[in-house]
Amino acid sequence: MATIERIDLSLPVDLMPFQHDLNGPTIRPVNALAPVILEGADVALFLAWAKQPTWRHQFESDLQSLVNDAQGRKLLTTWMPLVTFRERFCNGGRHLQDESTQGLMERLRIATSEWRTAGVDTVEVSGRAIDLAGGVSQPDQEDTLVVNRAQWITAMTAVDEGLTETRRTMTTENRLELYEAAYELIVRA
Repeated sequence: MATIERIDLSLPVDLMPFQHDLNGPTIRPVNALAPVILEGADVALFLAWAKQPTWRHQFESDLQSLVNDAQGRKLLTTWMPLVTFRERFCNGGRHLQDESTQGLMERLRIATSEWRTAGVDTVEVSGRAIDLAGGVSQPDQEDTLVVNRAQWITAMTAVDEGLTETRRTMTTENRLELYEAAYELIVRA
């Protein structure tokens, strides 16, 4: 299992707006909204708060590497319901936070205030992985399922739009088939 400590504090953390597909087992980006990009000291503050006992399990239970960023670095990604992110993670526990963390959390609440109106129900949190050898993680040429995030989103959207009603009721068992179809679209691109 990946841990928060594997996220590089010197590189950005992306907060991306996503929406569940109510007719299938996928989530898709809400492209009309810009992501929130944390940089510099904000990354350390954000991850320090995520390491708190109240939040560590929430962040690490799904933390995994699925895609690379545009520069080819592995992203460690997890997801959180928007309401939980805004009302509990950002707004809760203020008495435990220092002034810098309180300020960051208030800025995040403001930055995501229009997301619900736009249909967002999930926040994707992605940080760049630290290579276990101590450097920044580089593209994994051995792992062909780890792809560029933009390609992944484009392919997943194309595959999802092409699903028939029968396929829209897909179960977890045949979800891999969907991912393989998306990967094939990327390879052909």
